[in-house]
Amino acid sequence: MRAILRRLPAFAERLWIRAVIQLLPPAFREQNVSLASMGERHHWLYDAHSLQQLLQASGFVAIERCTASTSRHPDFPFHPLDLAADGQPRKGAESLFIEAKKPG
Repeated sequence: MRAILRRLPAFAERLWIRAVIQLLPPAFREQNVSLASMGERHHWLYDAHSLQQLLQASGFVAIERCTASTSRHPDFPFHPLDLAADGQPRKGAESLFIEAKKPG
């Protein structure tokens, strides 16, 4: 019983957070709210231009923006890496996909 009582505040907090999130506009929620666990949260985000610049500065060549379902590699395993079973991007339509080659 004590274990349940100790977990009750955290459980109530999670319920409250989920309730408040539902009050946000759906488009805002989809783009700005993540309930991912700590190991899945990103610490930095890149746009295509800045990532291409960093790759070039690191010596990569043939830098090409792709989609969740395109690759220069004919046997690339899109599912389950980037595509869900229904063929849609696993991490959302806003994900960035870039391929590059490191010479040598």
